[in-house]
Amino acid sequence: MNKSLLGCSILAATIGLVGCGPKDEAYDKVDRSPYELKVSDLNTLSAKTFLYRRMLGETPRYLTAVRGKVPNDVKLVKFRMTENGLQVVQLDTDNVGDGHSGRFDTENNYRPILTIGGKYVDYKCSEDSYDKCTNKEEVDSSESLTWDQKHYFVPDFSNVSIAEQDYNDLFSLSCAVNPVSSVLAKVPAEQWKGYLLDLKNGVINFELKSVYSVPSASCIPKFASDWDVDKLSFETTEYFSMVERDKIVSKDYKAIPYQEEDGNTFGFFTTSHTYRDNEYQSDQTGYKRTYLNRFDPNKEEVNYYLSNSFWDEDNAVFLAAAKEAEAIINTQNSMYHTGLPHINFVQAKDKRYGDLRYSFLRLFDQPLDNGLLGVANSSDDPLTGEIVSAGFNQFSGNFLGNAAFSYDIFVRDYNLGRLNPDSVKEATGATYPDAPLQNTKLEGVTDYTHATNTEASITANAAQAPADIANAIDTAAKPRNQDDLIKEADARLAAALQNGSNLLPVMEDTMTRVAQQPLKFSELQDLSEKVNADTSNIQSNQQAVAHANNILKLYNDRMDYNSQHNILTADAMNLGGNYGVLPKGVKGYAIDWKQPELWVDGIVGGKLKQLKQLPKDLRHDMVVKTAAVGFVGTIIHEFGHSIGLRHNFKGSTDYKHFYTKTAIAKQKAALAKLGYPNVSLSTSTSTQMEYMNDMFGMGFGPYDLAAIRFGYRREIQDNRATTVDDWDKASYWHSLKDLDQKRRDEWAQDINNGKTRTGSVNLLSEQLAGKVNSKSDDNGYSNFFGWKYCTDGHVDLNSDCNRFDIGFNYDEIAQYYVERYLNYYTLRNTRSDRANYFDTNYNAYISSRKSGFSRMHEFIEDVGGLEKRINLRDNSLDTWCANDSSAWYCDRVNAKNRIAKFLLQVASQPDAAVLINFKDSNGNLVWSKPSVSNLSYLLSKYDDLDLSSLDDADKLQPGQVISQYSDAPKLLDLMAVQVGIKKEYWDKYSQFTPVIKFVGRSLNSSSAKVADPEHPYSNEVDKLGIWPDRLIAIQQLVTRHTDRNTSSLTHQAMVDFAPINRLFKGMLCRMAMADVDGTYAKAMSDIDGSDIAKVVGPEANCNALAIDQITNSYPQLPTDFDLTTGETPTTHWKWEGISSVDDFYPAYDDVVYQNIEALSPDVTSAVLGFGFDRNNGVTKGETNLFHALLNQVALYSTDSDTNSKDDARLLREFVGIHLASDYVQGTPMTLNGKLYTVTPENILAASLLQDQELVTKKIHAFAADTASHTDATKFAAYKVLAQRSARDQKALEQLPVVE
Repeated sequence: MNKSLLGCSILAATIGLVGCGPKDEAYDKVDRSPYELKVSDLNTLSAKTFLYRRMLGETPRYLTAVRGKVPNDVKLVKFRMTENGLQVVQLDTDNVGDGHSGRFDTENNYRPILTIGGKYVDYKCSEDSYDKCTNKEEVDSSESLTWDQKHYFVPDFSNVSIAEQDYNDLFSLSCAVNPVSSVLAKVPAEQWKGYLLDLKNGVINFELKSVYSVPSASCIPKFASDWDVDKLSFETTEYFSMVERDKIVSKDYKAIPYQEEDGNTFGFFTTSHTYRDNEYQSDQTGYKRTYLNRFDPNKEEVNYYLSNSFWDEDNAVFLAAAKEAEAIINTQNSMYHTGLPHINFVQAKDKRYGDLRYSFLRLFDQPLDNGLLGVANSSDDPLTGEIVSAGFNQFSGNFLGNAAFSYDIFVRDYNLGRLNPDSVKEATGATYPDAPLQNTKLEGVTDYTHATNTEASITANAAQAPADIANAIDTAAKPRNQDDLIKEADARLAAALQNGSNLLPVMEDTMTRVAQQPLKFSELQDLSEKVNADTSNIQSNQQAVAHANNILKLYNDRMDYNSQHNILTADAMNLGGNYGVLPKGVKGYAIDWKQPELWVDGIVGGKLKQLKQLPKDLRHDMVVKTAAVGFVGTIIHEFGHSIGLRHNFKGSTDYKHFYTKTAIAKQKAALAKLGYPNVSLSTSTSTQMEYMNDMFGMGFGPYDLAAIRFGYRREIQDNRATTVDDWDKASYWHSLKDLDQKRRDEWAQDINNGKTRTGSVNLLSEQLAGKVNSKSDDNGYSNFFGWKYCTDGHVDLNSDCNRFDIGFNYDEIAQYYVERYLNYYTLRNTRSDRANYFDTNYNAYISSRKSGFSRMHEFIEDVGGLEKRINLRDNSLDTWCANDSSAWYCDRVNAKNRIAKFLLQVASQPDAAVLINFKDSNGNLVWSKPSVSNLSYLLSKYDDLDLSSLDDADKLQPGQVISQYSDAPKLLDLMAVQVGIKKEYWDKYSQFTPVIKFVGRSLNSSSAKVADPEHPYSNEVDKLGIWPDRLIAIQQLVTRHTDRNTSSLTHQAMVDFAPINRLFKGMLCRMAMADVDGTYAKAMSDIDGSDIAKVVGPEANCNALAIDQITNSYPQLPTDFDLTTGETPTTHWKWEGISSVDDFYPAYDDVVYQNIEALSPDVTSAVLGFGFDRNNGVTKGETNLFHALLNQVALYSTDSDTNSKDDARLLREFVGIHLASDYVQGTPMTLNGKLYTVTPENILAASLLQDQELVTKKIHAFAADTASHTDATKFAAYKVLAQRSARDQKALEQLPVVE
């Protein structure tokens, strides 16, 4: 080749070959890939640091395995060219920022993230046979030209190999799913090519669409709980965004040090790094950098790009809600000078969700099977913690699907008098609550009363029966005024301060500072694998209980994981019970509460109708409009997360710092000027950052605004401020900026344990000491304003820090838990319009019940754990509070007792029964005692009734379930006559007024008497039974284990305090020895003519033995307490108002002759923890209820703590018997051919044996006296006692065997 052509070819290669040759003809280029990049440009980028984020994008709505659209953490990465393509690698974690660059940034320490495959290419001038350039370009395929010598790279985005693993992968453990195929996620309609290569501005983005399929049958339940095989393949998109760090972070942003003490004051998300000290030692104190996450407060504004679907016509109401939320956010932050930049919600248009440069609010308007309502995230710079972009997703489809349910809970709260009176009056003009109108009574677990000679009690001569759960919770069934409750809480606190104020800070347990690591997805998956594994190898009771505990842990851990990752689901919605506001709608969608159609009998301000009672159009209108209000609150909650705020689960207890009426009026006036007159601000919490305490509260709470000001303006208010009305007193505010700078200065000098190591908050507190008010409960024993705060890391360490609690103190929180159970009982236990409701619904039901009861049980930790930490004898606090209930710790004792009473009542629930009496024309009860009919028996007679006097609407409807009198009053009145009365007396009793009362709950599941043709299958049910509740209640009464993550756990059980122990054992005695028909004493007298007054009932003998056992344990007792009478003779103190088993457990049925229903093999895993017998590894057939109840004591009254091993053992012995052996001494007994031993501690067995011996003795005497056989009275007595002996034998056969 001559020199001129050689020069030409070199020039062509370097400047693009525009033309070369004698005539400078146009150069004919090869068609190049649109993806082609210059290697030189990529090499330039490789010298720079990038921020990288991977985010899950589109998923099908049926994919329940994806719990949220959560992005991976932002990572510091670099690019490097490899033979396989463009590799993205993460820098060594020694890069912690602020004066500490990575010391180990060498190639071998880089962590592979992904590689974008492709090919390297180069070009040359095509030559003719004379080696002359032909002015045509061709690909240079010379073998001598290696990949690193080529000048161009063509990425192939369908050939991306991903090395990193994270929880968004869907690819973990044995159920890993690998993509079948991946392509660029192109969207031509949006002009999205699937990638963005803007090297000039340092941006490389691409989006992949991948098809997956589930790998094996064992994985099906994780992806399709209904085993719908059509759901086992799915398509998702993932967005990968890489932006040059210097192009996206704020130039002069200063990192905010966030020490441990700061995190106990206000809750912010953080970026944290641990690293080795200068001697390369790991895990050394001080070698941790933690930065507060926030947007740069010096920005004038931050744009959130709303997905284009907001502008669809069907979503107009949600766009209105979003714009109202925007107005509230900006108004509040402006009024309260928080320092947050102005927020704009604008349409995304061509901006792509997933691009690291942009913040998003994304709308999902289809209902998703995973139940998501909201998910939030922020993407922060690893070196400073600055939020570079944020986003949150709102799931309007799920929101609408949940709105009907929420509306009915809200209606129930309104009708109980639980809403804020001012908001009601503003919307309706009515005074609220009005006792004659808002007196809807919570449907109790039982429905008894102490009152006599009243309609409610049925009969003047009825045995004293327990107050129902609702009435047992003193004010549960009464309209309550929030101001009065606050006064009551203040009065309690004042009394507490006078009775040991020096110990009051113990209430803020140091347990709240227990360090807990966030739950890892791998841990959740591992636990899921264990729970879903084959259960056939579980043989022992201990293994079964461990399996049940794993199921409970998985249920709770899933909720924990969602909460920690800002994933809000429908099951985290408010469950009712507190002082929410009456919503007035959003702009353009106002709610008119003065419509008579909304109210019972058209009385505006009276009782609200349930949703299904409204006309169809009005029903839809109310669902949409109330959903829009709730949507605003959810937007603000998730927006709060996106700007850095963590949850605060103590907002509902912080009643001293709720918005004042003045503060609410100021904000509402400002928003009204902007055209938003209907904003409803929460009056029942100090924060929007807890779980839906007030489902219609639309704005940030005062705590939230103080936290934002802390994070963005770096100011904190001292304790001279006592309410939010002190906000504008400038002298009360103090800047943390100088202290922050001192900490940064030390960091820059590599000083980690210097003067600033305790953090800016602690240093400022020291400066304020003596200059502000003294520390007290009003300010949380702090020099700062006394906000109450706890977050996910503190949850379940104290009972006033939970995700789902409402109340101003422990006692009210306990009351709320019980009310929540009652509020939801019918919804959870009946079909309630569900399309799918089978006996297999017990699987989810049992987990939910166990979780709820377990959370209630944790109040034992707040009493027993406190006693342990301050070295008190067990049950000291119970004893002291019985003598003086004003002490500060009695709030905890009251809460624990409230729950224990509730659990006793649940455990002793009779099968649903109907008590029937009549009133004559003078209003007198006709019978001295009511007739008692099992509800199932009454319904079985439905087809025999003469229904001609009833309208069709008063007859049973297809699928209708009856659980209370109001469900079918006219039908039940008819049944009272036609089922309970002989036909010849029908006319007479038809002139009387039936008095009907329901007691108990249905033990087992059942289908409606009139079948719904849409639900024809035999395994479909319309109602679940209460048997799981009863068994779980027993477990929680006797267990000494809680789920609290601390070593400072109590060894006590709920039933350890002697007065409770006596009642619990009395309940067990009644179960074992009950004389349900009341015929025992008469029969024992009649059979031989003995004095009936001298007959001692079998239950009394059992109770006497139980009392002796308690007495011999030298228990802690209130002063002068009598275990026999159950009260103190001087003050007549009774535990929770109960002195006898009669107060909570009337013997309406005999558990010895009751069975738990036969269960589907598909619920085997869920019921393993109950100890049910199995056949071939699965649950089969019925289980005796008496045995099952006692077996829970045998299974769960255990402990390894030396302080309580014997207490736990005594409870097991109380209910059990022993297999005969040389080392067990006692009375021998044979049952079904096996030898057993009854020890003196086996009190139920001993009582049954004693009774059987007495009865058998009289039966034998009667049999020997043949002359007595003709005496009708004695013969009738003989038959009763023969049945009694057989019953005792059956009861003995059901006792659990203990070791």
